[in-house]
This record gives sequence, C-alpha cells and structure tokens, in this order.
Amino acid sequence: MNKKYFAYGSCTNFESFGDTMKKAECEDKFSVCGIGRLNDYRLAFTRYSMKWGGGVLNIIKSPGDYVLGVVYDIPEQAVSAIDKREGAPKYYKRIEDVEVEVENKRVKVFTYAVVEKDFDEIKPALEYFDTVYKGMKQHFPSEYVNKYLIEHCKNRFGM
Repeated sequence: MNKKYFAYGSCTNFESFGDTMKKAECEDKFSVCGIGRLNDYRLAFTRYSMKWGGGVLNIIKSPGDYVLGVVYDIPEQAVSAIDKREGAPKYYKRIEDVEVEVENKRVKVFTYAVVEKDFDEIKPALEYFDTVYKGMKQHFPSEYVNKYLIEHCKNRFGM
C-alpha cells in the first residue's frame, strides 16, 4: 500500500530524495503527486543538524501563513528510510493524517516536525540552503521561493 508524503525541506530536491528512495530499494516506485499547501504554518530553521552543519527547516504553527511542499506517492516500505533520513523519532517526529491542498482537493499526508525546537532560528549551512533552493526552484513559484527562502535567509541571517 502506498502513502503520501509532504516534503518541505531538502526532500523537495528530487535528486536528494531519489537517493533516499534508492537506499530503500524504491527508486522506481515513487512519484510526485503534485504541490501541496499546508495552511496556518510557516517554515523556520529551528534545529541544528550535525549532518548539515547548520540549521534545518521545520514547520511551525502560524495562522494565516502557509507552507508549500512536494507531495510524493511512496511505497510503505520506504517510510523507514525517510524516518532514518529525518532522524525520526529522536530529532523529528512523523505526523500522520495531515491535510494539505493539492489542486483544490484535500489530501491526507504524513510529514515531519522538529521534536525539540530552538527558540531562535539557526543559520543554515550553504550546502543545505543550496539543496533546498534547488528543490524549491524545481517545484514552487519563484515568488514563494524568493519570499520564504531567499528573502527570509537574507533578512534573518545575512545570507
């Protein structure tokens, strides 16, 4: 049975996410369903990642805001590989039955949120920023990428 996964950070990058699917032996068993919109949340760099050497993205409640994400259709056997990539359950928790809008339809997905959030945002490493930027650029409108990633990092971190 397949599941829908809402990816909003480095997993928006098809090449990077494909590597995770390859490790799960599912590289030819997943597809992009579309772009999902998670209402009343926003992106924030609230956790330091040893792997990336800087802040990584999280979703936090924020009435009136929204987060775009890639909605993947994946085999259930791939979920454990995504858990491992995300550091679940220690660093991120998997959240099931989250509703997002995909092409004006409500779709139930799973996604991840940071377990222990830092109150101040943490500057992302350039490699992580580039991975996320390439993924977002592949899928999202440039206005969204400019506002929620580029301008945010420029204003918040001087990047």
